[in-house]
Amino acid sequence: MYSQFCFDPANAPPAFRSGTAVSYGSTLNQLIDSTAPDKGVGLSLTIPLRNRTSQATQIRSEIEYRQAQMRLQQIENQVRIEVRNAQFAVQQNRAAVESAQAAVELGKQSLAAEQKKYALGASTTTLVLQNRTTLAQAESTLLSAMAAYEKAQVELDRATGLLLDHSGIMISDAEHGQVNHMPNIPYVQPRPQGAAYGVEPAVQNPQQQPQPPEQPQQPPPSEQPQAPPPQNR
Repeated sequence: MYSQFCFDPANAPPAFRSGTAVSYGSTLNQLIDSTAPDKGVGLSLTIPLRNRTSQATQIRSEIEYRQAQMRLQQIENQVRIEVRNAQFAVQQNRAAVESAQAAVELGKQSLAAEQKKYALGASTTTLVLQNRTTLAQAESTLLSAMAAYEKAQVELDRATGLLLDHSGIMISDAEHGQVNHMPNIPYVQPRPQGAAYGVEPAVQNPQQQPQPPEQPQQPPPSEQPQAPPPQNR
């Protein structure tokens, strides 16, 4: 056992000599030799050129903004046209009402003159009835013109956004569910308080009941058309 761990100079390796030449030429030649396929040099360069996703989003947003501007301009032009048409309709119907009023006044004067002539025996029943028919037609035309004029005014208020203000309708009353301000709508009889749809309202004072429209007054008996006296042959 002792002999195995003892140093034997006879079996020692040769000593290192500093004069021995060491060459790495073959290794360097293999690095630059084109016959070695497992060697190579690479270069990787990354340059951000364009962010196409952001550019597409921006272009789409600009197009949508321009479309919204065009729609807004179209709505403004449409409102201007509606207001101008409503103003023209109001002026036209106002002139029609004035013309119908003049026709009614002329019809009344013509009927009165014809009745006087008939009382003096210078006219006939047919002419008097014709004047009455003309007057009735003029009054009917006046009512139609007045209705068209009121509709034109309502349309003008709607186009200008003043319909609720001119009608006395308060949005606050609708929000609270209680009417504190009575609307002012022409030619519309206000509904009694407490009356609901389908429920008969309470009987009111006869003085508060709406009166029936007045009947047209008949001319005095002297002006009533009478049959002409028989002529002596």
